[in-house]
Amino acid sequence: MTAYSRYRSTGQRTTPINLTETWNWTTCSNRTAHSTNYSAGWLQGYTKTMWDNVTPGWRKKKGKAFIFNDCSIVEKDYRVIGSSSYTLTSVAPTCTGPNLYGTDSNSGACLVNCVAWNNTPSHGAGIPVDQITSAIDEVWTSCRAKRGEGKANLLEDLAEMEKTFRMLHSPAENLIRTVKTLRSNGRRLKGFDKVDANSKAVIVFHASEWLRFRYGIMPIISSYQAIKKALETGYSKIPRVHTARANMELRNYTTATALYQDSAIKFNHQKTTIAYMKLRASYADSYTLGMLNDLGFNFRSLVGLPWELLRYSFVLDWFVNVGDFFYANIPRPGFVELGGGVSTDYTYVTTWAASSGITASNPSVRTVTGSISDSIYLKDRNYDRFVPSSSSSIVVKNDFKLDEFVRAADAISVAIQWLNSINFEQVAKNLHSIGR
Repeated sequence: MTAYSRYRSTGQRTTPINLTETWNWTTCSNRTAHSTNYSAGWLQGYTKTMWDNVTPGWRKKKGKAFIFNDCSIVEKDYRVIGSSSYTLTSVAPTCTGPNLYGTDSNSGACLVNCVAWNNTPSHGAGIPVDQITSAIDEVWTSCRAKRGEGKANLLEDLAEMEKTFRMLHSPAENLIRTVKTLRSNGRRLKGFDKVDANSKAVIVFHASEWLRFRYGIMPIISSYQAIKKALETGYSKIPRVHTARANMELRNYTTATALYQDSAIKFNHQKTTIAYMKLRASYADSYTLGMLNDLGFNFRSLVGLPWELLRYSFVLDWFVNVGDFFYANIPRPGFVELGGGVSTDYTYVTTWAASSGITASNPSVRTVTGSISDSIYLKDRNYDRFVPSSSSSIVVKNDFKLDEFVRAADAISVAIQWLNSINFEQVAKNLHSIGR
């Protein structure tokens, strides 16, 4: 039997939102207190619906073939939390006119009554659609680029061995050169010029040593650990299913404050929305994985070597997924593609709450006591699992990660090295000669 669609649902939104209003004429004869209950058209509750494709005999077939079924889940949870109560008191009650009631009390879901009675309270701005689309392309391309990626890339390490070892034996030379520069500055310069030149020399020294550690020492340590782990791994001589994975998270936070005011009361209320999305991509292939392949001696690493050896290619990869796009489109000889897809789990939560105390709109007519203390809680979750239409895409990355210490230190050190290599005096002379 072929796969068939299935739809399921649970829960319901049936609980009404209630408000009780009680008013009392205090100065007119033959008048008694009255009370009225209101029910809003907006309902509370929890619902969940799910649509997916079902493959008959999935458990038996899963061991023989890769099965990736589309799926969609929608959850909604809408609630009013707490209760409010406030009372309006007429300053000079009469039997007619605006001061008719001596007291007028409201209790229950007062915030909903004021803000969104008979309407569904809405969410604030979520994650922009174009950002979600770009993130899906980015995580899918990253996943496909990792197909066949081993524990290490010794092929690249061997290609850069001479440069790497040259980096390792030069720290002392770098330190001696820096000390000589400081001594020379001490003899030639005075005052601020001396401080400025010495600061530059120290900064350049630390930037050089940081890059030496990150791109000279750390790769050797990682390669050693990968070789040690590979020697301890038992490799099968028959094809097995290997799955490449990539993931990403997006977040957005918005808040908005507004004033509610009618003829009796006024107060500020705030709507806060937190939206977050988890994206996961996976792709399965069947192939035989040997030790050399796992250590980077494979067709994928060989074709990708020119990109890795390109100067500052890693800097471009911080901002644009050029490297992932390149690797995603390299053929994998000997691989049997089983397929894969992307799942997105998008949740956005909004709360409405009073952000100031309640006051009377016209205190000379009526005063008010009490507070707006109930709040509105909205939660929507949308989960989707699907196969993207394109195999890979070049996009600007959603997160440059410059707020992370290591990436920020790398970026600053690279910038310092680049600026230090520029002869600004010569550039100035050339510009001056052009101007003449």
